Formats: sequence, C-alpha cells, structure tokens
Amino acid sequence: MASISGLPAHFAFLFDSLGRPELTLGRVVYGAAGLARVQVSAHDSLTCSARPGDDALVPVTGDWVAIDRSAAVISHVFPRESEFSRRAPGRATTRQVLAANMDWVFILMALDQDFSVRRIERYLALCHASRARPVVFLTKAGAASDVPRALAEVQAVANDTHVHAIDVVCGIEAEGPHDYLGDGVTAAVLGSSGVGKSTLVNHLLGRQVTGTKAVRQSDGKGRHTTTGRELFVLENGSALIDTPGLRELALWADSDDIHAVFPELAELAAGCRFRDCRHGTEPGCAVRAASEHGEVGADRLESYRKLLTETETQRVRRTDHERRAHGRKHARLVRDVLARKYGKHS
Repeated sequence: MASISGLPAHFAFLFDSLGRPELTLGRVVYGAAGLARVQVSAHDSLTCSARPGDDALVPVTGDWVAIDRSAAVISHVFPRESEFSRRAPGRATTRQVLAANMDWVFILMALDQDFSVRRIERYLALCHASRARPVVFLTKAGAASDVPRALAEVQAVANDTHVHAIDVVCGIEAEGPHDYLGDGVTAAVLGSSGVGKSTLVNHLLGRQVTGTKAVRQSDGKGRHTTTGRELFVLENGSALIDTPGLRELALWADSDDIHAVFPELAELAAGCRFRDCRHGTEPGCAVRAASEHGEVGADRLESYRKLLTETETQRVRRTDHERRAHGRKHARLVRDVLARKYGKHS
C-alpha cells in the first residue's frame, strides 16, 4: 500500500480488511461529471471512473476509496466518519453531499455586508448533522468597525463553538486556523462567495493554489473563485477541502440538529403544553411566553421556528419521495418478473 500523508489508521485498517492486494487505497481530492481524481501517494494521483455499485456510496471529495489502478475504476467507497450535506438546489427532495470525512468545518463569514447571525445558526445546524465539529472564523477583521460587538453576537448563538475574528491579509490572528490542523486532520472550508475562503486556503498552504477576486462594493458579494470541491494536503499531513461559495443552504437535518443549536429554546420547549408545539399560536407555549417576557429575543425565536418548520417540511417531502421511489422500484420488479415468466412485458 502506498504511503499517503495524513492517512488515519481507521481507514488503513478498513482497506487491509478487504483482503484485496490488487487494489490501491486512495483519497478523492476532486470529483465532477462521474469522474474522480484520487490521490494514492504524496506525489501520485489518477483520474478514475466513479461508478460504484447500486448499494455503494457515490464518491465525493474527501472520501477514502479502494481503486483498481489497471482499470482506473473506484471499486469501493469506505463508510464516512462525517459528511456535510444540504438539500440539493432546486425543487428535488434529494441530498447533496459537499464534503466527506472532515474533522472540522471552518465556517467563514466576512465582517462586511455578508454578516448574518441567522446564517451562522443555519450553518451550525448542518454541522451538527454532519458529525464534524464547527469553528467560526469572522474574516476581514482589519476593515471592520466593531469587531468585539460582532464576536459577542456570534458567540451568543454559537454556544460552545469557538469563534475567532481573523484577517490573514492584515495579520490579525492569521495563524489561528493552524491550531485546529495536524497530521490526519481534515477541515472543510465553507461560506458565501467573497468571504475569503480561497485566501485562507492559500495562506494555510503557504502557496497560491486557488484564485481570488475582489468583492463588489455595491452588495458585498463575490464571484465564485472555486468551481468545485477540492482537497489540498498541507505539509503537516492535514488536509483542507475548499468549496465554492454557497448561494443556497437548504437544510438537510432533523429537529434534534436544530435543538442542538438552540439549547435554551429546546429546554423551554419541554414545558410546552403540546409535545408537537410549533411555538406559534398554540396555547400553553412556554417558548412564546418566555419571548413575551423578554427572556428570548424575537429574532432568535423566529429563526428557531423557521428552521424547525423547514426540517419538518423536508421530512414530510422526503417520506413522500421515498414512498414514491419504493413504488416505482416495486413496479419495475413486477414487470421484470412478468417479462421473465411470460417472455414479454406486461
């Protein structure tokens, strides 16, 4: 087995357990259009077909895989330790996995027109669902007018998640992100366009690997400088997964993930008269009563209700989608059985 920088012992064990000496262990560093670039050693990678079996995972950036080098095909995708997902953009009720097997999710938000505490709550809910640990980096601190206020606002909703104000261009806590990285550690870098994801990745790698572009002054938005999810390995054996700016961040989570981000409201909700209280107009709502007495901020409560409603709507749609998919699969099975029995389609 070739030496791969930062290879966790868990995945080395899983690969050895296959007992397939003809296969090679590798990690997906980029995937698109049914193909994946797989790193198999510190200086060797190859492009493989990403066509696993029906019951296998579709490989994404960050996956550990076993490949058949002679055929350039991924034959096995190992179970993930974590995965950051969202509901796929558009109307479909399907999940889109953005990155896999990361220990940390670096949530980046710029201290300019992009700043939104409510979006931080959404990111934190998705991080909880991912099984990776979040850390928040408020970027462009050198140009911000009131950094302490912004830090306090974010920390108030982040609970025990670490929050840092940084500016790698100006040298403000520029080395702070390094504290979360080490041999075998992977971090996914997420945020909207223009928040400085590529700038941070270039800084941590110590070289220019991704492009950067200026942000429009009119609306604080930036163009996508990263067009796909790509994994880079640092000299210390850690890895960074750079991602495009996320225009849509629809939830793929459940109510437990929301409660983990709003623990004080979840505790109050235990005192509601109805177990399925949505904290709107229902009588005996302890959460709404706390808000009316000024114990809970109106914006915080509205965010909580919005995310809970979104997860419940998604749950219902997913159930309907899965039921229809099961029905179609059953119908195809019946047609195949009839075709084999009678030699024709029915």
